[in-house]
Amino acid sequence: MTLARLTFREREKERERERTRDNGARGEEEEEDTAVILLLLILIMRRNDDGGDFDASLYSRAKAFVQNADSTTTRNTLVILLSLHVLHAYVFSTTRARKNPISFPKRRYVLETALNVAFAFPLATAQAIWVLFWIIFWQLLGKPLWKPRFPHRFKKNATRVNEKKRRDKTENGKDHAHVSLCGGGFRTWYHLGVYFGLRDNFGETGVDDIVFAGASIGALVAALAGSNVKPEEIWKNIPPIAHEFREPMGFIHNLTNIGQYCRYLLNKLLPEDAHKRCNGRVFLSVTKLFPTPHNVIISEWHSRKDLIDCILACGYIPGWTWPGFCVWDNNICVDGGVTNNLPSLHENALRVGLDDDDVKSWNAVLFPSEALPRINTFIPADDIHLTAMVDEGKNDFEDWLDTPAGVEFASRLHGRKRHRRYSIEIDPNVEGFHR
Repeated sequence: MTLARLTFREREKERERERTRDNGARGEEEEEDTAVILLLLILIMRRNDDGGDFDASLYSRAKAFVQNADSTTTRNTLVILLSLHVLHAYVFSTTRARKNPISFPKRRYVLETALNVAFAFPLATAQAIWVLFWIIFWQLLGKPLWKPRFPHRFKKNATRVNEKKRRDKTENGKDHAHVSLCGGGFRTWYHLGVYFGLRDNFGETGVDDIVFAGASIGALVAALAGSNVKPEEIWKNIPPIAHEFREPMGFIHNLTNIGQYCRYLLNKLLPEDAHKRCNGRVFLSVTKLFPTPHNVIISEWHSRKDLIDCILACGYIPGWTWPGFCVWDNNICVDGGVTNNLPSLHENALRVGLDDDDVKSWNAVLFPSEALPRINTFIPADDIHLTAMVDEGKNDFEDWLDTPAGVEFASRLHGRKRHRRYSIEIDPNVEGFHR
């Protein structure tokens, strides 16, 4: 009896050991699969930006590496790879993400896009949670984070000349003509129509006297206008970019890549002295995340590249603009529209919005009577509606100039005059249009 009971216990112990070995084997397989995926991700992200073909041997290399490692090595590798994920995000954000393309960006492969999305998701989620926490915190205290505080918080300019210009434009605002442009993705080409109107009515010299402010994509238009780039030069480059994100496959291939198209546009159009033209006269809204999310208005840049980097920081949406995060001015930044979507430097500024909500929330003065739906923020409307939006911005601005506020605005620019009218027709010969 005793011998039978002992034999039964030994059999049970043996079965338990077998189950433990099976579970361990399955755990090692899962660790191995995870390690393969993470290592593959790191190898893929090291691809050259020049657009070389995808190397199918990457997966086999990653698989062979993990299979030749024991379980302890695999666990250590996982820890290293997770650390490298964060480190790579920082390096990527400060190097590759800051490259300014000299030619129209190429679509990414579907696999590369999928890996970029997987790479971006954890960091984008972390940033979203951090911002959401503080939005709820300030909302409960009755001081909404999204609502700008007056006077605005400005970053002090390093040079005395630029700081003097900034103070003159902000403290003596009644002596200057101010134009403020809100964010809104692909809907913001209404702002470009307003810029067409400014050039048509006040010419190049008149635009040089205007103080521009902007947030998100409104910051991009504000910088281009502040640099006095011809509006038709800006406009003819918009339809090809819009086409890339309107077409379903183009949208999928370009997920996490909108930043490269913005950089291409800015690098192509901004003059070499753009930063000097904008210093102390263009004011851009950016949200810095630390120590807590807060808004800062920037009005000084030490180079053209610094200006482009700042504009991208002003419109950075984690995981959409590019993977990882945006590092600028020694901080992690996100879209300025989170904390101040319509920076207004003076009560008499021409504040340009995109729908009724901008009137209620930001006290916009000018906005389209037939606003595009918000889905067009990320998925552009067709070329007919885009052209109509630009045309509407131009016509609405000219109608506004006939109001008492518009007459006062014109008086600060030494009167309204007719200048050469720019064409809003789409140019089908521009780079990238027929791709």
